[in-house]
Amino acid sequence: MKVKTLCTRYELNRKEVDDAIRLNNIKQFKERGAWCVTDEDAQTIVDALSMPEPLKPKLLTGRVLASCRNSNWVYVKFDDMDGKHPVLIPRRFKDRLVGKQIRAEVIEDRTGTTYRHEYFARVR
Repeated sequence: MKVKTLCTRYELNRKEVDDAIRLNNIKQFKERGAWCVTDEDAQTIVDALSMPEPLKPKLLTGRVLASCRNSNWVYVKFDDMDGKHPVLIPRRFKDRLVGKQIRAEVIEDRTGTTYRHEYFARVR
């Protein structure tokens, strides 16, 4: 299938298709003056480009109330929620955040909800 036909049939951007071809190590060949890929490779390109974008983490803003016994955690009162919640923080911020406003990422899984400082969301 011609690459140009692939772009028009599935309404894809040519630059994205070229990137998918390069990333998936797909061989192109020239037929009658046009670049082509096999039908199986064309399906691989369409599948690769139709994957959904990763979800953005949910961030909450709150004020640090106190340190926990474990120095990697602090108690935070979030603006949107009642009560205080433990938040994981980087070790280097251990004694510096009490009384300050921070943002925390919400992590929900089958065992419950945990919170961690937004610094960890940027590092990963």
